[in-house]
Amino acid sequence: MTYGGPEVPPDQPSPESFKLRESGPIIEWVADTFPSSGLLPQDPLLRYKARIFIDVLGSKLISAYHGFAFRDTPVETLIKGIEALQAELVPGTKFAINDQITIADAAAAPFLVRLELVLRNDVGLFAEGEGKKLHELLSTDAKFKRFWSYVLALKERDSVVKTFPEVRMRPEYVALERH
Repeated sequence: MTYGGPEVPPDQPSPESFKLRESGPIIEWVADTFPSSGLLPQDPLLRYKARIFIDVLGSKLISAYHGFAFRDTPVETLIKGIEALQAELVPGTKFAINDQITIADAAAAPFLVRLELVLRNDVGLFAEGEGKKLHELLSTDAKFKRFWSYVLALKERDSVVKTFPEVRMRPEYVALERH
């Protein structure tokens, strides 16, 4: 993403503009640049909770998701990552820390929506059927009710629907091969 510099077509960024990279810092930049967006709550405790949520997402869940889907890491590792993230979800709220979308949700949505799609379609380096089995567990076991409600709330957001259309994942579109 670029910022500043002269007005130019989006596909031809100016050398004079600043190039922003990495989704996490970009989310923080957007929240700081547009404080009225509410992406970063005014309450310091909620700001802290949002940042801790992002930290747990990055340190516990994303690496476990990539390991399970792309490196044949045991499913238990991913389940532990999901449990860690679920522990950070504020009870009784629609999203991670309250009923409004925040930087925590903006950081989580791309990964969690992909995770749900990968599991539902059973696409990854895990043993055939393991994705669907985990999808079933997460979507039906009361232990994961808060996590699953959160994933579904993210999937219903207009911003997610418009930028992440459901695609039928057929083998000819997937570059992964099963063992």
